[in-house]
Amino acid sequence: MKIRLLKVPQNDNKGKYNQLTVDFRNITTDKIDTKKIMSFTFPDVFTALKDAQPDSEFTITSEKNERGYWDWTAASSGVGGNDPSPNPVSDGVANRSRDSVPSRKAPERNWETSQERGNRQVLIVRQNALSNAVASLGAGSKREDVIALAQFYFDWTFRMQVDAAEAYLSNTPDVIK
Repeated sequence: MKIRLLKVPQNDNKGKYNQLTVDFRNITTDKIDTKKIMSFTFPDVFTALKDAQPDSEFTITSEKNERGYWDWTAASSGVGGNDPSPNPVSDGVANRSRDSVPSRKAPERNWETSQERGNRQVLIVRQNALSNAVASLGAGSKREDVIALAQFYFDWTFRMQVDAAEAYLSNTPDVIK
């Protein structure tokens, strides 16, 4: 990959090691990106870039690491000749700025399964049916009548046992109808 530096790389002292933040334009794809280079991962790359000036051009050799990110394994001043390193864009892998940032573990998500989601929906409909049965019959109604009407509302919502529910309805007082 061929790059042109946009500004002087920032050398941040991180205690036992140094880190460069390199803002560059990928000459091949004409995209602007940022790459963090650690002094302990590829020291030759760090040394080549640490004193570079804006608009300096480099040929970067890169390799994909075990996590799927592109590591800069070599950097030579100037642009010329054929670049033997694979280009992430030309290989069909998107060159996103997040690929050049050290990876952070994504937060674990504990999402409900489709069965759990379905069970929750059934509970919501059942609770709604019970509330509507109480509202229809009134607070002083018999427990059995409220539960039976709630079951009718629930069954009607899911279209289950509609015949049985309608049979119940035909045997109930006119207040429920």
